[in-house]
Amino acid sequence: MNFHKKLIAWAAITVVAFSLSACAMGSGLTIPEREVPISLDSALEAQDMGMMGLLMGSVEWTEGQFSSLLTELIAQNAGEGNPIESVTAWFEPEQMYLRIALADGVLPEGYGNSVEVAGTIDLEGEIIVVNLTQAAAAGYVVSGDVLGPINEQINMALADFPLGLGGTVAMDTGTLSITLE
Repeated sequence: MNFHKKLIAWAAITVVAFSLSACAMGSGLTIPEREVPISLDSALEAQDMGMMGLLMGSVEWTEGQFSSLLTELIAQNAGEGNPIESVTAWFEPEQMYLRIALADGVLPEGYGNSVEVAGTIDLEGEIIVVNLTQAAAAGYVVSGDVLGPINEQINMALADFPLGLGGTVAMDTGTLSITLE
């Protein structure tokens, strides 16, 4: 299972990197300027909130809690050689932004050490799904059909973890809420 997750992460990063290398220079994504702190304490708080909240029917995470939880889950499940150092999330009413900080040497020289993506998050039945609409690195931007394979790989991984009930996902400035039916 850990190998599967690591392979998905590498595949997604590789596809984004090589897709970006074939694109024209763009202005990049406009990520919100809010600082999002990431810490182990926030990850543990988010985990507790998630377990209790989903038992009660809903959970609401701040950007810091969600980013911390996602960063820690990736670190624990990816194991040694994990190319992802952290994931920072920003939520707006209609858009989610992620900055994926990578270890040195993951992207080719001149691409920096991060990939930024924008998209939406939703529930389809019992499964959390993402729909990435843009990806950027080092000023290069891709969108549209190029992101299809990346969306498919991420959603295949997420399909391994059904919530058990249907529901809704709502984003507001700085928060992500999941309400189960």
